[in-house]
Parts: sequence; C-alpha cells; structure tokens
Amino acid sequence: MLPVLDVKRIENWVAESGPPPHIELRWELVADNDRVTLYEHAPPWDGEGEWTRREMAQFRYARSEWTLWWGDSHSRWRRYVPCPPSAHVGDLIAAYEQNEHGCFD
Repeated sequence: MLPVLDVKRIENWVAESGPPPHIELRWELVADNDRVTLYEHAPPWDGEGEWTRREMAQFRYARSEWTLWWGDSHSRWRRYVPCPPSAHVGDLIAAYEQNEHGCFD
C-alpha cells in the first residue's frame, strides 16, 4: 500500500513543476499498488493524429523505502542508481529534478 501523504506530495510536485500551460505537453500520474508512474503526453509533431504517451519516471515503494526508476527506449524500467533508496519521496523528486545522467529527458 502506498503512503497517502507521499502520493499527495508527488501529485503536488507534478502540479507545481509540470510543463507550463502555454506548452502543449501534459504530465499524468498513475498510482498502482506499489508504484506511481509519471507519463508525458505530447501532441503529434505535424499536428495530425494521436498524442504520444511516454514513460518518464516511476516511484516504487517497497519495505518502507522509495526507489526511482527511468524508462529506457525499449519500454523497460531501470533503477536510477545515482539515487539510493530512501524513506523520503522528496529525495527522489530532487534526484529527478537534478537529472544528473539525463535519463529523464
């Protein structure tokens, strides 16, 4: 079970830090069992067709600790090693924002 306050903190961060309204990108959070997944939605580059949905990050919760994961180009999740597991989801949000290795671009 996900800690409700931590999920709320992630939701607040997305609301405050997501793409500005004048840019045609949208962030979506999906909470499921032991993880919260962040997706980016982008319009078609030529203005026609469907929007794309890209996996940006995943916050996983197990044994009272959070870990940060990134989606590779083959739609597989990889643990973001520069960010050690933490009991504080804010540490993972900070690591995502720093994006030291460019995994979240």
